[in-house]
Amino acid sequence: MHRFLRHLPTSSLRSSRLGSNTSLFNSLKSTSSYLYSRTQPSFATTFRFNSSLPLPWSITMASYALHLPVTTPLTYISLCGIGALVMRGAGCTINDMWDKNLDKSVASSLSLVNRLYPPHEVAITHWPQAVLGLAFDWAVCLPLYAGGVCWTLVYDSIYAHQDKRDDVNVGIKSTALLFGERSRLILSGLSASAISLVSYAGYLNHHTEAFYAGVGLAAFQLARILYKTDFDSRESCWKGFTGSGWAGFWIWMGALADYGLLLAA
Repeated sequence: MHRFLRHLPTSSLRSSRLGSNTSLFNSLKSTSSYLYSRTQPSFATTFRFNSSLPLPWSITMASYALHLPVTTPLTYISLCGIGALVMRGAGCTINDMWDKNLDKSVASSLSLVNRLYPPHEVAITHWPQAVLGLAFDWAVCLPLYAGGVCWTLVYDSIYAHQDKRDDVNVGIKSTALLFGERSRLILSGLSASAISLVSYAGYLNHHTEAFYAGVGLAAFQLARILYKTDFDSRESCWKGFTGSGWAGFWIWMGALADYGLLLAA
């Protein structure tokens, strides 16, 4: 509704059932804009589906390597999932409290209000996205860990592009500002690194074709996102950010398929 109202021409309004009551239109537009800006980013960033995915990656791959019964990964994924949900919810809430004074300086609440970085990181370094990756991807073995960090840099740099203009005004640093016009090239390199490292982890873990099929789908998804994303459009960056989660999802599905085939054998 928000997007429809925002782009609806005044002439169309006059010919519609709303007639010439533009005040009603303005009220609806203002209300929908407020709800859109307050609910969409808060929901997505609080639950941070993207950053939780390395947990099931590593648990499923470990279960595959050790031939564990299905109850083991189900138990650990459930426990870690609840822990991740609580941690990210609490962390984003605390971060909102830390950033309450900065919120007044920006037009959007997407990256500044709800980003789960320590405040000093965004003040002194262009690499808060790397800090996020190191914090969220600790649960995996070294190649998978490094691949997770590279993947985090990709999706969260896309996320950071949404508010890069506001970040400049208030002195916030990010990889979006650091990479600038080279973002597509650099993020392509990071995506290739992520896929290569995850594939190498699969090789070390003796995975089969099912795992690599999932990784291949993840590679296709990242390539599609980086090709289509307009880094100067908030809407396009938001789609790229949320779409990046599917890359991580397909990696997990590949590991899960391999594990399922092992149990069925």
